[in-house]
Formats: sequence, C-alpha cells, structure tokens
Amino acid sequence: MYEQQSLLGDDIDYKATEANVKHFLTRVYPRAKRMAGKELANIQSPQITDMPKGAPAGNPLEQRIVQRTYAQQVVKATVNAIYRCDAFSREVLDLLYLQGYSDSACYMAIGYQRSQYFKRIKPKALRQFAEAYELEDLEIHR
Repeated sequence: MYEQQSLLGDDIDYKATEANVKHFLTRVYPRAKRMAGKELANIQSPQITDMPKGAPAGNPLEQRIVQRTYAQQVVKATVNAIYRCDAFSREVLDLLYLQGYSDSACYMAIGYQRSQYFKRIKPKALRQFAEAYELEDLEIHR
C-alpha cells in the first residue's frame, strides 16, 4: 500500500516553513533577480590560441548561461507563486518582496496593527507562498 499525502498539511512544520520562505524571499530571490538581469552580450566565447594552457575545468560560458536561465526561472516562479495566493496574502507579499516595502510600511499600508500583522497575516502569506511555489518544495515537513 502507499501512504496518502495529506492536503491538510498535518505534517508541516509551520514555523520552519515560514523561516524557509523568508530566507528564500530575502536572500535567494533578490540574488536570482540580479543574476537574471545580466546581459548575455557581456559573456564572451572562449578565445582559441595556439599557446598551451592548462585544461579548463568545464565550460564557464555554458555554466553562466545555465545559471542565468535558472535565475530567470526562479524569478518567474516567484512572481507566479505570489499571484496564486489569495488576494490579501498576494497584497502583503507584493508590497514586501516585489515593491520593497518594510514590514512596518506594509502593515500600515494594509491597515492592520503590528501584532496582528506578525502573528497572523504575514505568517499566513508566507505559508501560502510555500504551497504555491513550483520549482522546489519550500515547506518543511516533520
């Protein structure tokens, strides 16, 4: 027999998931945005000369192209995941991670008190993002 996955999230560690999503959205996503925006024009093909050199380890040009392509996928998947959340969570995530609002500017913009924002609203938005993100599983399971 097989073990059925619960759609209710019974095995999810919510605090760890929230921390994982925060790390992703504050560290990984901004780096991916920077990498995705690099121009391929400044990537040069290897120079062929008749001078002897040490053997290169791999193909650095190909590696940079692959990294840039993956970074573009991360950026697209992040924006798509934000827009798959419910309207309220989408607004919070958009303000924080797409528009660059601080937490205090965000809870003032949406009209909630600081305590409600940190206890209920932001954690819910982070959990919804983890559910919606497609490139990797951001949920932490027990």
